[in-house]
Amino acid sequence: MWMVYDQVLFIWLFLMISLTVLPRLLFCKRSHEVWVHKHFTIVMEAHVRQLCTELKTSKKLNKYVSKFVIRIKLIVDSFLLVGDYISEEDEIDAILDGLLKEYNSIMMQVYDKSEPPTIYDIKELLYVLEAQLDNFQQELSVSNTSSNLAQHASGDWSR
Repeated sequence: MWMVYDQVLFIWLFLMISLTVLPRLLFCKRSHEVWVHKHFTIVMEAHVRQLCTELKTSKKLNKYVSKFVIRIKLIVDSFLLVGDYISEEDEIDAILDGLLKEYNSIMMQVYDKSEPPTIYDIKELLYVLEAQLDNFQQELSVSNTSSNLAQHASGDWSR
């Protein structure tokens, strides 16, 4: 008799589960297996939503592109750990969306191409631009230091 109740509960649980979760439960034979998977799935879905939010809101705030790219990669890899998948295109979009305005030239290069870039193309462009920006900032710093020294030496403090 308990088998009949178990099968009724089993069918009811299956009817309450979303279609995206259903493939994960195909090998369940008893209601308690479905229940455990359903509870686990609810927790995983909450984690996936959290990861989606992190992916959408991640910004390159630190100085180095490599740290930002690694942060995005960690989030993308976390999706795999919970049984979900982020496409390379979505990973690229997350990286580009998180960039500061100094990197707008890369976005134009990426969206101007006839074929979509790979994640490696994006990383290469970012690292090259970061090196150029660092060199420019160093040159600007040296130029400002030289200008200040020249003013100090000539006694011109009007600036």
